[in-house]
Amino acid sequence: MALSFTPKFANMVRVTTSTQGTGPFLCGPAVTGFASFAESVSAGDSFYYSAQGVDKPHEREVGRGTYLANGTITRQPLSGGLTSFTAGPKTIALVAAAEWYADVQESLGQGGGGQGKTVKDRVALAAFDTSASPCFLEEAGREGLFAWDATVAVALHQADPGQGLFVAPSATANGAWVRRFPGSVNVRWFGAKGDGNTNDGVAFTRALSALRITAQQGFGYGWGGNRLYIPKGHYFLGTTTLDVTASLVIEGDSNGLPSGGASVLRWSANTTGIRIQGGATTGAEQTKTQDYVTGTSLIRGLHLTGGYTHGTTAEGEFHGIHMRAMAAVEDCFIRGFQGDGIHIRGDVGVNNNTNLSFVSRTSVETCRNGVYLQGGDANACSFVHLNVNSNRRWGVLDASFLGNSFFGCHSATNGSQASTGPSVCPPNRCVYNGNVFAVKHGAEEWAASNPPPSTAANNQGWYFVSAGSPQAWNNIEAWASGRVYRSGGSYAATDANNRTVFLGCYSEGDMAPNQLYGRSAIFGGLHECGVRGQATWLKPEYDGLRFVGNPPTFENGFRTYEMMESIGTFPTLLLNGTTKSGDVIFRKNGTYRAEVGSDDTFLTLGHYNALLLKTQGVNVAEVGPSGISLTTGKSLMVNYQQVVGARQTGWTAATGSPNRGSFAATAAGTASASYVQAEAQDGRNRIAALEARLIALEADCRTHGLIN
Repeated sequence: MALSFTPKFANMVRVTTSTQGTGPFLCGPAVTGFASFAESVSAGDSFYYSAQGVDKPHEREVGRGTYLANGTITRQPLSGGLTSFTAGPKTIALVAAAEWYADVQESLGQGGGGQGKTVKDRVALAAFDTSASPCFLEEAGREGLFAWDATVAVALHQADPGQGLFVAPSATANGAWVRRFPGSVNVRWFGAKGDGNTNDGVAFTRALSALRITAQQGFGYGWGGNRLYIPKGHYFLGTTTLDVTASLVIEGDSNGLPSGGASVLRWSANTTGIRIQGGATTGAEQTKTQDYVTGTSLIRGLHLTGGYTHGTTAEGEFHGIHMRAMAAVEDCFIRGFQGDGIHIRGDVGVNNNTNLSFVSRTSVETCRNGVYLQGGDANACSFVHLNVNSNRRWGVLDASFLGNSFFGCHSATNGSQASTGPSVCPPNRCVYNGNVFAVKHGAEEWAASNPPPSTAANNQGWYFVSAGSPQAWNNIEAWASGRVYRSGGSYAATDANNRTVFLGCYSEGDMAPNQLYGRSAIFGGLHECGVRGQATWLKPEYDGLRFVGNPPTFENGFRTYEMMESIGTFPTLLLNGTTKSGDVIFRKNGTYRAEVGSDDTFLTLGHYNALLLKTQGVNVAEVGPSGISLTTGKSLMVNYQQVVGARQTGWTAATGSPNRGSFAATAAGTASASYVQAEAQDGRNRIAALEARLIALEADCRTHGLIN
């Protein structure tokens, strides 16, 4: 039986209309994010439409329509009469109506001569008459339309042992029934159950294998394939790591950040969840011959759960998402892995470049580190709306060579889980002499045998945090020699070349201080746990600027000065600091050096300090407690005329006037009386000469009758 109506289909078509009554719809502009009918269909094309009032949703209509050259759509409702729309905005969308699916199923169910064109399972499909193509498979979870293709090569259908895309009558001959579908590949087509009990690892592996073999080379280096769709459900994968070896999009029905998990993937202990392989990588650390099938992949809308159990499971290199190539992660929730939630490693010379990876609207909790980046090719990655909570070490640990960017991220309770054994969750803080200290990154081994300072200060292995006492719930213990300590907290950037930027990020006060080194920078946001290291910190809610560290760091405002310290070799500039508003304070390594007063009238040098003036690296003068000392051979000048300089011998006719000649300094460098006398005599001579000239000028004027 032929289909009663053959509609035109197009994706994402929706426009506005102001049509009232029962006449044809006049198409208005496309709804934001959608295409218009004029862009998607041609005049004369018919399709199914759905119309509904925006502020009056009870006014609605589903029907068949035809797009006309004048920009209107004819109306033929599928049930009932025409809706008489009243005033107000409405939208019209191109849809696939239930009528069409019913017609398709009826058509498939009635083959020529009364022969049915549906089969119950894949066994029946493999044995089905190829001349009756196409055929509809009814097997639960694997339903779909298949068509016979005698040209399908043996290698192609053998690469799909799960028979999700190909069902071949013979494993050793060409030809197979090929699934006909638009869009994504459903993992359930390969046998995945999603019931939380069945081990779906084999089904997922077979789906990835089929997607790789059917990928096609596009423009550039990577090959592209269909998307792998994981519908809502609880999929247990056991010890099966999903190795993504082709450029893919893997997406489920979950939302981002800490929301409900619709598409949940769960693994056993000692297992990495998803690993994005590079063109020359395989396994967790190995390499292989370069190929170009692998390209950038996208993981989206998944809830990933590892096999870590706090207090009983040892940590290890088993991560939620392990990137060995560039990838993107969106709208995911990752929790409970023995390693890191997102582990990004790009090593120069290994062809596993992870630069420019992207993570957005994603939450990571109860992993070792929420996000970890390491290597010379793990740079220029971006993280937007990242939430890292309750991870055992750092929310973010950026050990990349050049750094990455974090925008609008949030961090809380990282490195604060109570430890039930040294091998499970070592503390990052301790109490010593009534003060709380945090261990410095990279100094863990030293800190195990060397205590913090006896006072509220820092040393090479410990940062002072605050006064306090042990807190078992927050993993803060009394310092003990030989105890295993490791750094942890909200955000860390550890490479000396690191240029990581945190823009508008937040961290709560229940963690050890952030540790940011290299050339990292913080702009805006709020960091209640404080910042240690050499990062630049600009807080625009205050009026002042503070420069700290090496290179100089700046912070706006004085309220957070207790969080900051200068551990570099460069001076510190503090505006609106601990003194009166408007003062400019110069410090070096925390030591007071100089102050410019708020009324701009004085400059005060610190005790026993001096201000050294240089020009092009050459000393000119020194301003110190004893006064101003000019360097030998230098002079103080006004309008390029010497006012104060090296002391000189007396003037003689041989050396000329002081304004025209030079003087030889005496051996002792003392003033000469003859010099002063010569200056006085020179002045008298000049006055006498001027008087003589005036007398001569007066006589000349009388001679010529110019004056009486």
